[in-house]
Amino acid sequence: MGKSDRERRLFTQLLAVLEVGALQQMGFITNPITGEQKRDLDVARDTIDTLEMLKRKMGGNLSEDEVEIMEKLLASLRLRYVEIMHLPEAREGNEASPEK
Repeated sequence: MGKSDRERRLFTQLLAVLEVGALQQMGFITNPITGEQKRDLDVARDTIDTLEMLKRKMGGNLSEDEVEIMEKLLASLRLRYVEIMHLPEAREGNEASPEK
């Protein structure tokens, strides 16, 4: 595996870790360590903002494929975030579980 292949794999893994973290923070995924499904929308927003910052800071260093992956990931997470924000319990507090 060449350096660029390894870097692409590592980059994709980093995005996956941040995606799973954001989905856990929004309450869509159960935390595998605690077995709990909690929501912390402030932290979820920070994770989404971190991905946006990475995209901006990495600027011209990303391939077209990597830019597309990041844009799709950000769009998906933003939609999920908006979906959660429209639930009545999201307006009351961050600790409720999302509806399935």
